[in-house]
Amino acid sequence: MDVGQRIRAVRKEKKWTLEDLKERTGLSVSFLSDIERGVSNPSLKRLKEIAKGLNVSVSYLLGETEEKAKSTEPDFEEELVKVPIIYSVDPVQPLLLEENIREYQVIPKKKIKNGTYFFIKVADESMSGSGIIPGSLVLIRKQSDVSNGKIAAVLLTERDKEKVVLRKVFKTNSQLFLQPDNPKYETSILPFEKAKIVGKAVSITLDLE
Repeated sequence: MDVGQRIRAVRKEKKWTLEDLKERTGLSVSFLSDIERGVSNPSLKRLKEIAKGLNVSVSYLLGETEEKAKSTEPDFEEELVKVPIIYSVDPVQPLLLEENIREYQVIPKKKIKNGTYFFIKVADESMSGSGIIPGSLVLIRKQSDVSNGKIAAVLLTERDKEKVVLRKVFKTNSQLFLQPDNPKYETSILPFEKAKIVGKAVSITLDLE
């Protein structure tokens, strides 16, 4: 059997659905389905996450052994937490609505303190001077205000459409100055009704896959 077939066999043995495996790995149902059908090949990082979710060794999934040895890594539910990744925001729906979430990132629970968190997947170079480049995942703590000069997730309203951007924020009594960290991008000055702080940037993860 190949990797996908082994994953499917173990999942079926446990009488789990793909949704059950998704809950234990943070990976999307479509991605897991593609792996099981041989359409996609998981990276070693993703394979480790799947092995941990199934409670078997990576070696077994790779066909290097027939022993379904339990993973020696820390227990998933106690040590890890799933954080949603936001790509876009519906203009009339809450920020973390399920429809706006394409996937989740699994991270150590110790990185999450009190509060609600989400990741923003970065697509442009507007904050490259702060080390936030395309492909970065920026961990955001949901909050409605930040100190001047801090990097915030800001919900912009433009022509009845909404999007989330990352910017250094400076506030006056009625306006937000949204400063990029790249000279190719211009600072925006917007009234509060067109720019709303929705979270503070906490950390950056760069996915090299």
